[in-house]
Amino acid sequence: MREIHEIIGSISPRAKAMLAVKATSRLGSFSRAASELNVTQSAISHLVAQAEDFLNTQLFVRQAGPYS
Repeated sequence: MREIHEIIGSISPRAKAMLAVKATSRLGSFSRAASELNVTQSAISHLVAQAEDFLNTQLFVRQAGPYS
């Protein structure tokens, strides 16, 4: 079975961004989403920002600690 990072590497940028949004929402933090998806926290932050750009809306309230 392929690792999640191999799967993420083979999908479109928008799909990657939506995976990051889904994981962040479900897990409550960029760091936990990064750990689950085997990427850096910075990568999750950038992917979420991309999703916010193409959806033209803020998806998370940024604060120290878990997101809401």
